[in-house]
Amino acid sequence: MPQTIYLKDYKPSNYLITHTDLDFNLNETKTQTTAVLDIIGNVNNDDHCALILNGEGLKLLSINIDGTELTTEDYSYEKDLLTIFTPPNRPFKLTTIAETNPKANTSLSGLYLTHDVYCTQCEAEGFRKITFYLDRPDVLSTYKVRVEANKIKSPILLSNGNLLEEENVEGDDNRHFAIWHDPHPKPSYLFALVAGDLGSLSDAYIAADGREVALNIYVEPGKENDAVYAMGALKRSFKWDEDKFGRIYDLDIFNIVAVSHFNMGAMENKGLNIFNDKYILANYKTATDRDFELIESIIGHEYFHNWTGNRITCRDWFQLCLKEGLTVFRDAEFTSDLRSRPVKRVDDVKILRVMQFAEDAGPLAHPCRPESFIEINNFYTATVYRKGAEVVRALHSLVGADHFRASMDYYFDNFDGQAATVKDFLYCFEQVTGRDLSQFDRWYSQAGTPTLKYITKYNSEKQTYTLTIEQSSDETPNQPFKQNYHMPIKLGLLDANGTDLALVLNGEKVKNSMVEITNKKHEFIFENITSKPILSFLRDFSVPVKVDVKQSFDELLFLMANDSDLFNRWQAGQTAAMNLIIELLKTEVADDILLDSCYAKAINKSLKNTGLEDAFKGLILTMPSVAEIALFIGENIDHNAIYKARKKLVEHIALVNEQDLLSMYHAYNKDQSFEPNAHGSGVRSLRNIVLQSLVTTNNPEYKKLAIKHYKLANNMVDLMGSLSTLSGIDGFEVEPYLDDFYNRFKTNHIVIDKWFGIQASNVAIDTLSKVKKLTEHKDFTFEKPNNVYALIGGFANGNPVSFNAADGSGYEFIADTIIQLDSINSQVAARMLTPLKSWKSLEPGRRALAKKALQKIVNVNNLSNDVYELATKSLGI
Repeated sequence: MPQTIYLKDYKPSNYLITHTDLDFNLNETKTQTTAVLDIIGNVNNDDHCALILNGEGLKLLSINIDGTELTTEDYSYEKDLLTIFTPPNRPFKLTTIAETNPKANTSLSGLYLTHDVYCTQCEAEGFRKITFYLDRPDVLSTYKVRVEANKIKSPILLSNGNLLEEENVEGDDNRHFAIWHDPHPKPSYLFALVAGDLGSLSDAYIAADGREVALNIYVEPGKENDAVYAMGALKRSFKWDEDKFGRIYDLDIFNIVAVSHFNMGAMENKGLNIFNDKYILANYKTATDRDFELIESIIGHEYFHNWTGNRITCRDWFQLCLKEGLTVFRDAEFTSDLRSRPVKRVDDVKILRVMQFAEDAGPLAHPCRPESFIEINNFYTATVYRKGAEVVRALHSLVGADHFRASMDYYFDNFDGQAATVKDFLYCFEQVTGRDLSQFDRWYSQAGTPTLKYITKYNSEKQTYTLTIEQSSDETPNQPFKQNYHMPIKLGLLDANGTDLALVLNGEKVKNSMVEITNKKHEFIFENITSKPILSFLRDFSVPVKVDVKQSFDELLFLMANDSDLFNRWQAGQTAAMNLIIELLKTEVADDILLDSCYAKAINKSLKNTGLEDAFKGLILTMPSVAEIALFIGENIDHNAIYKARKKLVEHIALVNEQDLLSMYHAYNKDQSFEPNAHGSGVRSLRNIVLQSLVTTNNPEYKKLAIKHYKLANNMVDLMGSLSTLSGIDGFEVEPYLDDFYNRFKTNHIVIDKWFGIQASNVAIDTLSKVKKLTEHKDFTFEKPNNVYALIGGFANGNPVSFNAADGSGYEFIADTIIQLDSINSQVAARMLTPLKSWKSLEPGRRALAKKALQKIVNVNNLSNDVYELATKSLGI
């Protein structure tokens, strides 16, 4: 039975490692790592206890203390723990030599070999697969690393910090070495090493303090030009963090390496970021606008970790949201400043609701700061990242921009070089603002998505408008009772002309159009309201909650046309669409009677609004996804029925606005130039959404238009947009176009993953059989996470209709795949469990079949901790 680890059991390490010397002798199947550790007893080590080091799957070749070899009577190595029974009661040097097999490491955790490139991934607990160590985030050490390898196979040798020396090995012309030094103490999870034959793109950045920082991006040889955009994004990240947070980079070199086999998107190792290459390599012929935005965002995220994650790290893994939630907030602000704030806000909330709200509503609900885990890899979740970022955003709203910046400065000044906690973070805000944030801390300690309800009352005689807000929270696993949250609620009141009214409470103007609630129920009486207003509630989605209020259809259309808060303008349209789709699901009235043209015309009015960005117009025209609608309904879900109802509404909107949409398509199709910026992205996004809308009318002329769009496309955005549109046409023979796409890009593995994904996400009767066949394709391997995420994840997560087939075939397929993957890469296998987590929300027939699939997984012997934990918790075991 796997062991559960609890936050309440945290104790500081009995020993600390002040400095670490590592010497790697790289060999494909027998790599030797010599570790010399400067160890001291921690202040809490009064009883001089045994020294216990982590070491997973290592072959111990030698061990000594201060040059004296230890015997088997002095230590034991079992169950992945190296125990030294009686270490010296003084500072000492422990030297170990361990052997590993990088080539056989398919877990892609620790040191592994991918396409002849040695690479590491140490977060969260991969360093213990490299050498014996106190592999925990609260043990911080400086590092000096020597890397030796064959100079033909591995001409590039990289590690953290600054390069001290690079020479040939004396007496061996075939090998060379490099020595790196990182002067900044860091935990073991931030260690990195890369060695291989790599091309590079180099540049420099002049930091705010006048120092020149060398910038290098290492890629597969021949792909250097595809890293140009990434290099620009890196320099923009440096500048933004200096301007917005006063953070200056602290080494002489900043290196990025892009590899094709990587479990995560990227890793923020100190001075040596390692990236999944799909988040580095891009040009307009191979990358979509979404790819360009993600490259910029993820490069920013990993760079911003230099201060929020590296210089200040986590005391323990329960504090993971301290670095991840905060840094996701920072990278969202980065994207908002460089691109479109309203569009970014909508995108983030859409993802939050589909991923995190669903997590909160299921058996795997957990707080941003969890209380227990079996496998820490399972807690790199939407709750920790996405909700964690929303909590920081709420804190920003609560204290205001100036106090937020001052509090962050206080945090950096007082915790630099330390392993901190969420409470430490909030303490800094309390010190600067004078506020008591103990109630706000419940956002970190309580699981689940709170619900807000409100009622309003207008008094024409007193010219007052009363808003009563009530908060509630459902029980979640191990938390049946929830205390009230501290919430900042942004809102507005609009008059009949759509103008924002001044908000006055108790004779004083409301600051930042925001009120705060701390009790279960709050009443606010706004004064000087001369006529009954329309309420715009929860502007900018200021807290991550559900709102349980039925607004009238007329009010929604009014807000959709007039709200000055663009998030709520979009939200009003989505809510109206959601209500129409639900009516279509439950009524037997003819569609043309139910669907009058008011909503469709309201959309058209927004599309013609010259004051709105094109990307935002695309969001207005895009109806809620099947997954979003399912989450909104919440129980007895039939994804196929939702898909059909949604399709009716999309077709109705297109028919009502057909001529205007056609005119818009032609107007937006004139400019074929490509710039990967917000404006160009908006134009391309809108024209592809408009084309997709026109095709839903079943007019054969628009099918011809989509074919022409594909044939004339000069960039990946239009190619993917038209191919996706053609794939969605019932009965259309799309195979020739899929074959053409493959033949054009078969040498580019990143684009081929798009090809896998577009087929996996196609809603068709035979999609599952196609997916199974594609697992045998020569370009697919279960050992490559990107392949799995594109094809298997594209089907299970990106195609809820086909995955949730009534016969349960999708559930059975994903169960068999998870079982197969678990022995190859348990982290990837665990991620594939995501679509089964919400099985209890399905209608009874599908619910029983999904449960059966989960039980099949649990019944397998020797499951990894990763899969075991998620599968058993999903079942409530």
